Amino acid sequence: MMIPKTKQPLVSVILSYYNDSRFLADSVRSILAQTYDNFECILINHASTDESRRIAHSFTDARIKHVDLPFNYGASGNILVLAGLAVARGEYIKLFCADDILLPEGLEVLVQQALFSSADLVFGDISFVDVSKKLLNINYFKTRFPAGESPIFYLRQLLCGTSCFPYPGNLIKRSVLDKIDFDVVSVGVADMNLWAGILLAGGKLSFVQETVALYRVHENQMCGISQKESIRKRLCFEDVVFIQQFFDRPPSWKMVRNLLPNDNFAQLLGPEDNDLTSFVLAHYVSNSGMTAGQVLAARVFLSRTLRSETMRRRLEERFSWSIKNLRDDILARPVYVQYSGKDFAKDLPLSVLCYCFFRKLMFILTLRDWRHRRQEKKNRVL
Repeated sequence: MMIPKTKQPLVSVILSYYNDSRFLADSVRSILAQTYDNFECILINHASTDESRRIAHSFTDARIKHVDLPFNYGASGNILVLAGLAVARGEYIKLFCADDILLPEGLEVLVQQALFSSADLVFGDISFVDVSKKLLNINYFKTRFPAGESPIFYLRQLLCGTSCFPYPGNLIKRSVLDKIDFDVVSVGVADMNLWAGILLAGGKLSFVQETVALYRVHENQMCGISQKESIRKRLCFEDVVFIQQFFDRPPSWKMVRNLLPNDNFAQLLGPEDNDLTSFVLAHYVSNSGMTAGQVLAARVFLSRTLRSETMRRRLEERFSWSIKNLRDDILARPVYVQYSGKDFAKDLPLSVLCYCFFRKLMFILTLRDWRHRRQEKKNRVL
């Protein structure tokens, strides 16, 4: 059903490109061919060195805006999203890639669902195609990840490091993007950071089963061999950055209870415990994290939490959890990070450095605990 023009909110389609001359024209034409009228198309040139910029500027449609970044940041990511948001005027934002195809009714279907459901984040289904746009009989919702589950379900998947949304099928309400902090460094988990930030900010989620875009599979994607190797090298760092947002901007106690239904600490949370939700999430990840980076980030957060005497007492009273428990967890589930560099800290492997770090951390915590107990003993004598 067509949305009356008088009720059509402006949509800003943000498409970034870097040396995408092979597919860029196809992608831009698919955006301009939308049945939905009220949109602008923002083309962000990531300092391309091929014919991509010439191709982009060959389109003279008045709905197109061009943004030429002065230099290349090394890879795609949310820094390009921010560049688009700086000039976007739309009430809704659609993020898109230069090698994908937006089906003619794609925007209309997504906007209609957003208006009907009052959602902040909408996803439509996508179909996978080859270089020549031949269908590969793969649909995201049917073969990759189901649609229609609760936000808690998807947050739980994201917490475990699982990408569970079809990127080309997105539509986002601009107002919810203003509530989140963007991770501008990560590449492999940039979209997961974005989705998790929206859901943690309380964004409403909705889905539409119709296919709205074609995801083109080709050798130069992030799934290529060289890109996979690049992602592997960044994995530990990006895992740390990603999981930290769960601790830095934790959900309410009620959401944490729903998020971790089998966690004993989570089920003890009540209305007066919103200051403890970060601890509960970090404690869970420390013992159940999927990757070394997640576990390291959680344990560093827990060690920082224990610096506060007030928090130490609160945790002991609420959960019977103390410095000793963290020490025991570190020993019971040690973390080993493999580093392949040739010259790092006099050729010491990173696993040895991590071991030394935690040994020193345990020594500092032990010393502080001893000093605290000694002071208490002196106070009792006086």
